[in-house]
Amino acid sequence: MLSKIKEIGLIGAANAGKSTLINFLTNQYVSIITKKPQTTINIISSKLIKAKKSVNLIDLPGFSLNQKLFNQVLNRLIMTTFKWVDIFFFISSCEQIISKPEQILLQKLMISKKKIFLIITKIDLVSEKILAKKINYFQKLKNIQKIIAISINKNKNLKSLQNLIDQFLEKEEIKNKSNSDLKYLTTKKKLFFCKEIIRKSIFKILNQELPYQTFVKIENCTENNNLLKINANLICAKKSQKKIIIGTKAATIKAIGIQARNEIEHYLNKKVYLTLFVKVDLNWISNLKTIQKITTF
Repeated sequence: MLSKIKEIGLIGAANAGKSTLINFLTNQYVSIITKKPQTTINIISSKLIKAKKSVNLIDLPGFSLNQKLFNQVLNRLIMTTFKWVDIFFFISSCEQIISKPEQILLQKLMISKKKIFLIITKIDLVSEKILAKKINYFQKLKNIQKIIAISINKNKNLKSLQNLIDQFLEKEEIKNKSNSDLKYLTTKKKLFFCKEIIRKSIFKILNQELPYQTFVKIENCTENNNLLKINANLICAKKSQKKIIIGTKAATIKAIGIQARNEIEHYLNKKVYLTLFVKVDLNWISNLKTIQKITTF
């Protein structure tokens, strides 16, 4: 058993199932999930608490070999976690033995000398023969501490994974925080949650490459009793994209707003007044400072 584990990083290539897994383990809506690769663009931490013991689960963006500046920033963000995350759960989809991004990421992880536990996901989608080939491949790697193959959809081997995590739970230390500190943390988490829900709605309504060139900026958020008022900008990279996001007679932007508002109301259990605007920033996708702000919300 490894002692003093405070952070477990969920790491892997895009679309491996990291966000689905962290949502399941914490039984919370922590990360948005879509079929698009690299939906996660931030380091998202969620505390798993059981019987007054806890450990932090860290959902990381998917590692990519795309040479665009945005992808490079995400990859560098992943690498920074090697300094402070204690162990890594390497999440790998069962749909192929190992991809090129996974090979490179795994090499980097091994150089860091961090403990690596392999979690194979989506095993319900392949035959036992294919699964056996994947397990056999990873069993030959010395740095892999343990291999667990799971399916969240079919509830396979999830107890084994939970038992593994239970080994790393530490006694929870309750630190005194002022009311202002608690309010700040709650507000920041709520803002991030709202931003992610709006971004998820963009992915769902605009089922194309456009969502990757659009980011959400919360301009104003006020809360009174049971009403949450949010003003947000959807910032895209081209004028032509603005027309697509707005849609004919503003039908598309309305659909995004309705879907996002309904979901925010459902999870926060309060009335939401959501106002969306679309703005164009021709240079944001090549602006390092802007990208860094987006990915380190």
